[in-house]
Amino acid sequence: MYMNAILLVGIFGGFAAIGIIVYVYQRERKRFFESLAAFCKHLSSEISFSKNQIGVVITHYQSSYPSRQFQQLLTQYKDILDARLDITRESLDALMWQRLKPEEAAQVSNFFLDLGRFGVREEIEKLDGAHELFNSHHESALARLKKESILWLKLAIITGIASVIMLM
Repeated sequence: MYMNAILLVGIFGGFAAIGIIVYVYQRERKRFFESLAAFCKHLSSEISFSKNQIGVVITHYQSSYPSRQFQQLLTQYKDILDARLDITRESLDALMWQRLKPEEAAQVSNFFLDLGRFGVREEIEKLDGAHELFNSHHESALARLKKESILWLKLAIITGIASVIMLM
């Protein structure tokens, strides 16, 4: 009797866990691109009005973004800047969140690779373009979160309930 109950709870829990994993993954993608778009906008305003350097802006605001992956990326990027190491594609690729699609990771790498390499006007134009790009990724991730992730979560829970009912 107890073994059946444990088995049924395990089956239901397994299906629910699958749904939760998909949901959490999509939510973190949304937060990552939301943070990246906000960073672009914030950096643009800091450069245009305060004329602060990128490292100063990162230091003051790196913990104010909702995505832990983005905070880690900023922290590691700032460490590279502080160590005065050359920023290469390889070093940026090593910092990338592994769950990004390859084309998204390349776009994020290109953004950080080009950061601080232009004059103020050109930098602001690049930041505004990057903000639009990452904001479109954020909107896409938000749509997928609302549509697919909730669907996967509900489907997994319903499948778990159905499996439990069939095995009773």
